[in-house]
Amino acid sequence: MNKGIYRRSLLALAMLAAVPAHAADPYAVPPFPTDYTALNCEIYEQGRESVRQQLDARREANQNKADALTPKMQAEMQAAMASGNYAAIQQYSEMGQGQLSLGETDADCIALGSSNSSSGTSQAIAPPYQAASASFKAKISTAVPGDTSAFQAASPAYLGELNQAVAKTRATALRCNAGYSKRYTAHVSKLKGSMRELIASQADPEVSKLENAEHLWQDAYTICGRVQPELSMAATGGSRSYSGRPRAPGVAGMVDSAKDSAVGKAVDKAFGSLFGR
Repeated sequence: MNKGIYRRSLLALAMLAAVPAHAADPYAVPPFPTDYTALNCEIYEQGRESVRQQLDARREANQNKADALTPKMQAEMQAAMASGNYAAIQQYSEMGQGQLSLGETDADCIALGSSNSSSGTSQAIAPPYQAASASFKAKISTAVPGDTSAFQAASPAYLGELNQAVAKTRATALRCNAGYSKRYTAHVSKLKGSMRELIASQADPEVSKLENAEHLWQDAYTICGRVQPELSMAATGGSRSYSGRPRAPGVAGMVDSAKDSAVGKAVDKAFGSLFGR
């Protein structure tokens, strides 16, 4: 074996050994607690990184195998052409056709790895996440400043809906994994020798499975990171500030908060006089 390939193989094995035991099931994304104060986004970040380690190690091992098999397959191909072994030559044609058959055409499966710019999540989980978020905001939008009863009722339901969104996305990923594995098996079963081994490493269904799992963990991490501060702010009295005005998110919200303070009001008044307001 080439020394470079050998070293990469050792690295891949080391990466696999470093994967935490809890990542044995890459889809074991824990549900969000219905008590928002118990949210811990680090859990989802760590889970994503664990799956990413598995994915990197699997890709590395497959690449090492492909590097070793490619020269052998090329030699077999040249020998088949030189001897006029048309049955063997036909296999190379089937390989190309089979590779095309592995491509994903299911819109729901494609959405697993596609980004949604407005939510920061995958396209797969964006619709139920955005619907849950809109529903939660509507429930607390009429709350009287300082009254948390609407929040106390809506918050657990919101987190429950987010758990349903994650569960639905997980189910989609598992269905897509099964579909890909079926296409993979049908394709590889037609091949023989080094070509079969090469395609088995290049089209490895375990890689597809881990990629979808990584997307799922990333979605959970992204949603947690957005929901945690959102709920913390809403817990102080619906979606409004103590002044009774709707509180804007992000930087605009910080500006509103500054204006509500004594120093902020003075600064705002000074700038207002400069710009004629």
